Amino acid sequence: MNAPIVIPKELIELGDDIRYIRLKTGEHDPEERKRPKDSGWTRGTGGRFANDKALLEWVKKGHNYGYHAVGGNICIFDCDDTLYDPSLISLFDNTLTIKTGRGYHFLFKSYLPDNEKFILDSPAGHIGHILTPGMKFQTVGPNCIHPNGGRYVIVRNFPLTWIPASLIMQHISNYVSIPDETTPVEPPKIPRHISSCARLPIGDVLGLRVEDIGYPNGNIRQHGLELQGVHPFHGSSRGNKGDNYCINPTNGVWCCFRCNSGGDATMLLAVKHGVISCSEAKKGALDDQATYTKLLDIIRHGGEGQYLADKLIEYETKQKEEHFKKKDDELKCVDLSGLLNIIREKQTPIVTTDTLPDYVLSIPGVLQDVVSYYNATAAKPQPQIAVQTAIAIGAVILGRRWFTNEDNGSSMYLAVVAKSSAGKEHIKTVIERVLHASDNGKLIGPPGYTSAGGIASALFKQPNHIAIIDEFGRLLESTNKSGNSNQMDAITGMLQVYGRQTGIYSPPGYSDISNIRKSKRRRDQDEDVCLDIHRPAITILGITTPSTLYDSMSSSYISNGFFPRFVTVDSIYGRQVSRRRNLQDQRISDRLISWCYENARAHGGEGDLDNVYGPQFYPTPITVPFSEGAYDLLEAYEEEYQKYQDANEHSGLDVMWGRCRENVQRLSLIVAVSCGAYIIKAEHVSWAIAYVKFYSERMIKIVGGNVSDTNFEATKKSVFAAIEAAGKDGLTLSEISKRCRKYEGLETRMRASVIDAVVSDYGVGILPSPSQRGRRRIAYALNKYLPEEDAN
Repeated sequence: MNAPIVIPKELIELGDDIRYIRLKTGEHDPEERKRPKDSGWTRGTGGRFANDKALLEWVKKGHNYGYHAVGGNICIFDCDDTLYDPSLISLFDNTLTIKTGRGYHFLFKSYLPDNEKFILDSPAGHIGHILTPGMKFQTVGPNCIHPNGGRYVIVRNFPLTWIPASLIMQHISNYVSIPDETTPVEPPKIPRHISSCARLPIGDVLGLRVEDIGYPNGNIRQHGLELQGVHPFHGSSRGNKGDNYCINPTNGVWCCFRCNSGGDATMLLAVKHGVISCSEAKKGALDDQATYTKLLDIIRHGGEGQYLADKLIEYETKQKEEHFKKKDDELKCVDLSGLLNIIREKQTPIVTTDTLPDYVLSIPGVLQDVVSYYNATAAKPQPQIAVQTAIAIGAVILGRRWFTNEDNGSSMYLAVVAKSSAGKEHIKTVIERVLHASDNGKLIGPPGYTSAGGIASALFKQPNHIAIIDEFGRLLESTNKSGNSNQMDAITGMLQVYGRQTGIYSPPGYSDISNIRKSKRRRDQDEDVCLDIHRPAITILGITTPSTLYDSMSSSYISNGFFPRFVTVDSIYGRQVSRRRNLQDQRISDRLISWCYENARAHGGEGDLDNVYGPQFYPTPITVPFSEGAYDLLEAYEEEYQKYQDANEHSGLDVMWGRCRENVQRLSLIVAVSCGAYIIKAEHVSWAIAYVKFYSERMIKIVGGNVSDTNFEATKKSVFAAIEAAGKDGLTLSEISKRCRKYEGLETRMRASVIDAVVSDYGVGILPSPSQRGRRRIAYALNKYLPEEDAN
């Protein structure tokens, strides 16, 4: 049986200075085993890390992998023939050596110039080449299979030795052709691959011309359509006699013969401003988004004059308008059917009075195992709450250790609203079981906070934790009561912590008069304790009933931004009969336990920082960037909800949309890591937008009809909501009493005032009684259900 293909520890120990590439399977041609399957690895410091899941799965299946150095002065000598110069090979006797199918790979360290490839040739034939960090060439890794059927094997298991660059250059000088700028016998022409290169669109938009950006210096000579002379930016070693640079104004291209580089006017502009070096000016050099954006920033801020800056801004503004218009239309019909790559277990369908889209009942990635476990173990199924449970677990597991490139942490404020006896308590059970099973019980925080000092104390002990607050509505209700300043301070503390995930949370100052009055000797014994918490991460999960929450909801909780920070799920699944369960057959999946354990201990630095958990100490975070497609969707969504904000500004509900993008970005991070991705893709943001948008719009509609600052106003809205729900049949006064507890508790005169206010403010009237014997039925309904003469 063939030995498995594995990445050896000798390469893994080199850390992030080595990146990896999946190679092709070689099914059709054995030589393909040396060719990359992955794309994009040549950009910047591209390639996969050693712990990349896709890479490990690929290697596990017996497929080859390649590697290349991106830093650390790591060089690779790929030597195909070692018989003719023992003195050269002797330099590498004490470094990591890998036997290939027809030679050796020597890995060593040296101060050789980055991004250089030294080709060694002799009259007898090709010897090999030396690759330095940054070269866009990969090398087949140890333990892989050579096209001839042999193996790449480590034969010298030594650490990478340091070899002086001067010593290497001394030995290879006879085999390397160093670039020379002597005048050629025939005038050089711009190579065909440069003269026929594709033009970057921005060059045509701005009307860039190579002759304006970089005209040759020195003694200029003309050969047909081409002008040749000294390079205008890095010059020539021969001074004014040099001829290492050529432009063709007619075709709009240029070429540097020293660096073997060239391109169009945009590429030359990048060289001029140092965005890329002249040697990097080759096909694909500006494909990297960061590099291209840097060049546009220079133009936008006047680097090439105000005229081009204005022209670029005008073009970008027009592009954005068209882009957002297109994205706005696309966002309305986002298809998420292919995103949720999961297998849902067959369950007994639950009959509801409403319908829900599929994307709010599942979550992409490993966290779907939480949803499956919740649904399998709940006595009373609540699929919406199951997804909210998965989000809460993901939020606290990634807290303090995972961030986006926009400084979004994973901690979220979540709420669950369901009727009493609907089974919402199971959410706490599932969270505790999953966290304890993955050895993360320390992340379970207090069941609430009584003051700002309580928040500071909890964070001091647990800088990252989840607070599951039962009867969340009663918390708001008690805060409304006069004199409960401590509870109001707790609300203010929660508001502050939400935005401090990358900063410092400092608790309010308290009186220290008792300590001041102590004797000097006693004061000297007391040590000041710093209560500043760096990168605080609280995930809040509030659980409440509809009546408790909405009856206590006042406009202050909206205007101060407290309620808009929450992603609130109002379950449409009511009370249900408990079902039979065989809990012995239900267990938390191993992959979920492993995911929680590993990601709660992950960090972007070196060493084992699992125990770094103090308030002033935090691990180096892992940054997961947004892709361009993700940014497009985020911008389109923000454009969309800003229209709703403008339309609802008069009512004060515009604040409800204020945290939508922030919540989407945090949720996108959770989903991306759940899917094992190292970049937040458009599909992750699509799901997050759909989820947040669905529940935010649903909650805004509910809150708009329940927010009240007085008991009278709250009762009036409650009565109107009941009449509206009754439809064309309307409600009598006795029926209103049965459905509205607030109305039922009023005295007779106040009841009449409420009914009068509902009739005048909300367009409600009395239904005409049908012509029949017996007691007349006086019912109230919306005007649209009344005959026209009664409605008027």
